[in-house]
Amino acid sequence: MHLYYSTWISWKLCATSCINKAITGLDLDVLFRISYKHREGALMAFECLCENLGSLFEPYVNQMLPLPLVSFSDQVFEVLKAAECAARAMMSQLSAQGVALVCLIGLPKCV
Repeated sequence: MHLYYSTWISWKLCATSCINKAITGLDLDVLFRISYKHREGALMAFECLCENLGSLFEPYVNQMLPLPLVSFSDQVFEVLKAAECAARAMMSQLSAQGVALVCLIGLPKCV
């Protein structure tokens, strides 16, 4: 049992540093205006992170919130569809406290 908890804690520490690096890369790819495939791929990766990590991804939602919102104004249909899926995945994983944080902290920063 002790081995299980120590493995879980070490995985969580590694995952946190990897998530921070991934978020930095996703920020750059979503804002990359030359290729729509970079934007679409970054949004798809964001969707996968939200769905696979579930509530563990909730602290990063305020940081990632502007990315799908910016992508909703894109003129390429594939990017729009990826932004919709990413936003849906993000909102489906939020708890009540997460929704309150998004409404009080995240949305005013986006506007």
